[in-house]
Amino acid sequence: MIPQVRLLLLALPLLFLAVCDLGETVQAVPNNAPVFTSNPVDFAFGYAGYTYDITADDADADTALTIGAATLPSWLALTDSGDGAAVLTGIPGNDDLGDHPVVLTLTDGVITAPVTQSFTITVNIPPVIFVDLTTTRLSSFPHDPITIVGGEIKLDTLHLVVEYSGGCQEHAFGLVTRGFTYKTNPASGKVWLLHDAKGDTCQDNISKDLYFNFTPVREWCLQVYEDDPRVGVAIVDLNHWLNYLLLDEENLEGWGFLYQVGDTSSVILEPRP
Repeated sequence: MIPQVRLLLLALPLLFLAVCDLGETVQAVPNNAPVFTSNPVDFAFGYAGYTYDITADDADADTALTIGAATLPSWLALTDSGDGAAVLTGIPGNDDLGDHPVVLTLTDGVITAPVTQSFTITVNIPPVIFVDLTTTRLSSFPHDPITIVGGEIKLDTLHLVVEYSGGCQEHAFGLVTRGFTYKTNPASGKVWLLHDAKGDTCQDNISKDLYFNFTPVREWCLQVYEDDPRVGVAIVDLNHWLNYLLLDEENLEGWGFLYQVGDTSSVILEPRP
């Protein structure tokens, strides 16, 4: 019997060591907080679409990430794809010019407080955009029906009053030019008003004030003419295009800036002082 007892006593320390070793290998794995990997788009132009493609990552494998928003202006919408990517889209309007704070949130379902990304979007008056019509067809731009019913130009800001059918979608607008002038006296050029109805099928009559920054046109004219031209705008078509005049000090006087719009209405446009 004595040899059997000694054998049992010798086996107990081995069993204890095995249990201790097993306890040392079972450790809690620390959770890594997710991070945003995209840089915010912090500017937008009125009446034009804003898009920020958001991406995030987590060092922990097989982690479901959720992207949300704690602070958003009313003209923005967030769509989370559920795989560490989301998109922030919207179309700011005339009432949205200025600064708009945004706070995005990110969580992996484990952290107690979400990771945040804070930034400010500044909405500016959209400028006239120069396009090369030798390589880009004007018909390739959105040109849904629209009617210009009034407007004026003060300093470098063009104000248009337009009407169109819609009511179910936020429409987008733009103003483009080909970047050369006609040999008239005074010299003149054209700009095209772009209108994207975003597939809106509603038929309500919508009236909207649009504002565009003509500074790029004036600065371009400075490279062509020695004198600083004053830009006046004549609305010569009820649909999509306008004619602008380049006026210097010699031909500035005598222009009343009263231009006929169609057969029934007129638009008073003021030159830069």
